[in-house]
Amino acid sequence: MLITVSGMVGSGKTTAVHEIVGFAKGHGLEARAHRFQSLPCIAFRPPGRRRQTGTTSRGTAAPAPTRWSGYTRKRLGATAVAVFVARILAFRAYRRIVWKPTAWHVLNRYFYDSLCHYQPRSRLERFYAAVLKALIPRPDLAIVVTARLDTIRARRPGYANEYIELVGESYRRLPADLPNVLELSTEPGEPTAERLTAQLRTLLG
Repeated sequence: MLITVSGMVGSGKTTAVHEIVGFAKGHGLEARAHRFQSLPCIAFRPPGRRRQTGTTSRGTAAPAPTRWSGYTRKRLGATAVAVFVARILAFRAYRRIVWKPTAWHVLNRYFYDSLCHYQPRSRLERFYAAVLKALIPRPDLAIVVTARLDTIRARRPGYANEYIELVGESYRRLPADLPNVLELSTEPGEPTAERLTAQLRTLLG
């Protein structure tokens, strides 16, 4: 069983992943949560060292810089497509060889999240995007968690506004571009947990 949870920073991905794993284990099933970008078949190189927080001359912590300042979405060229295809093939092999088919594997992020950082502009780039969407393994349940941009800003004040707006636009289009994706709003007052539980009960059935 493959379940993927996509969404921008501050949308509630990690909470949803924990709820899914807890639901599965509560029904006597084996379930594991994975960070997609940390899978050996996706992370072709070991992660770099975490940057240390700077300090001022008085020894106090310097204010953290705004993350993704000046962000723009990337072009989907041939090199990017080749990397996508290599990772898709590697993921297919890894899933078949390493993972137990009877277990629930819940991914925090997926290929869909990577695509959200690209903006196909030309006819060729749109063709590339369509090919990649067809090649990506379809999960048993694909979820995208969403929230309003002002909610994301409040949850993640350290992120640049241009990043939140551009990536947020990509995620808002995701359910329309990929009809198999279930959209769950994590806005306060939304019945997010109830909707998620209903979908998971459908999988059990």
